[in-house]
Amino acid sequence: MLACYRKNCGTPSASSQLILPNTMKVFPVYMNSLMKTAPLVGSTELSTDERAHQRLAVMAMGVEETQLLLYPRLIPLHNMEVDSEAVPAPLRCTEERLSEGGAFLLENGHALFLWLGQACPPDLIQGLFNLPSIAHLQPDSSVLPELDSPQSRKLRSIISSLLQQRPNSM
Repeated sequence: MLACYRKNCGTPSASSQLILPNTMKVFPVYMNSLMKTAPLVGSTELSTDERAHQRLAVMAMGVEETQLLLYPRLIPLHNMEVDSEAVPAPLRCTEERLSEGGAFLLENGHALFLWLGQACPPDLIQGLFNLPSIAHLQPDSSVLPELDSPQSRKLRSIISSLLQQRPNSM
């Protein structure tokens, strides 16, 4: 298949060089991510019924939903413009992007995760949680408080726009 692509579609280059279409260049990343999803990992943490449910859910997903599940969006919150209506531009979802002084919203189409670095700005923590520092935040907290601060309103606006994009997913 790749030889036909080289012959009919690729630009002339050395015969020993592998030429891939642009859409195939990220294929290994998606396959690696797929192999790490819950339905395919042989873990005892999930019951058989839950694994079957997740497998059927993945098989019923469209292309965009599957892409988001395998390669989540990482939205930076620590430098967001609170006066802007736009959702901040997502970053490449890699561990190197998670800075100690940052706050990020991770979206995979099924869940939203709020990641806070240890050196997250205190004014952001105050605006989002009404707490003086990240040390006062309960690690098992799963509810975002509704506050009347610009940061809280902006984060709720971002979450609302993401939920509107995927009403059947999250």
